[in-house]
Amino acid sequence: MISQNSNLKTKNHNSKLKTNFLTEIKRFAFCSIILIFAFCVLRSNVLAVSPTPSPSVTPSATPSANLTPTTMEDEKVKELRDSLTATGIQEKLDQIKDKIEKKAYVGTILEITDSTLTLSSFRGKQRVRLTAETTIVGSSKKEITTKDLAVEDKIIAMGDVDTNGTLEAKRIVVVAAPKTVPPKRLVIFGTITEIDSKASTITLTAIKNLDETVILKIDKDTDLANPKDAKVTIKFKDLKENQKVLAIYPEPKENESAVAKIIFILP
Repeated sequence: MISQNSNLKTKNHNSKLKTNFLTEIKRFAFCSIILIFAFCVLRSNVLAVSPTPSPSVTPSATPSANLTPTTMEDEKVKELRDSLTATGIQEKLDQIKDKIEKKAYVGTILEITDSTLTLSSFRGKQRVRLTAETTIVGSSKKEITTKDLAVEDKIIAMGDVDTNGTLEAKRIVVVAAPKTVPPKRLVIFGTITEIDSKASTITLTAIKNLDETVILKIDKDTDLANPKDAKVTIKFKDLKENQKVLAIYPEPKENESAVAKIIFILP
């Protein structure tokens, strides 16, 4: 009986030792896993923090060497930006305008003497001094003299302006007068209501507006045409009252008679 109890105690003791041994192995394995994990984490952090120098980047030898050009570039950029503002542009335009006005007068001649011209410009009256060195170019692009200038001529005088505001002309250019604008052409579709053989005129009354009448003079330059047959020649004596016509004529000046340019005789 005693022997059996002793054996049972031995078995129980061995079982406890086995259990404790397994527990210790599990703890050791768990601690090993933790240590391995911590080591991997620390190694990855070290690799991430440690920078690898880039072969394309060259460290500056002296900081001041880079700061000076950068500062100068910033100032240039600021200067350019300021010059592009509305105020900067206007200032530039004013400077250019002042330079031009100090070198040239543009206006119409009001008075002419042997040595001076008085101009009328948008700034009022301006004086131009003529010297033996002054060159005058006419509207024909040929050189002329002071005697060829006339009141109402439009000129550009170039030279230097003195403290009194008088320009000593080195060169004067006469600006050609604008070409006369051709008169406006008018058209009337009407009926001949009156013919004056002595004055060579016809009176037309508009078909759509009986209150509209026009007296047209027929001269040697008036073209009387037959739309149906261009070869047929029509003369003033062939015109008849109540005849329908289409007349084209330039707008007459004040107190002048309208002269027919073309009159188409309609059936």
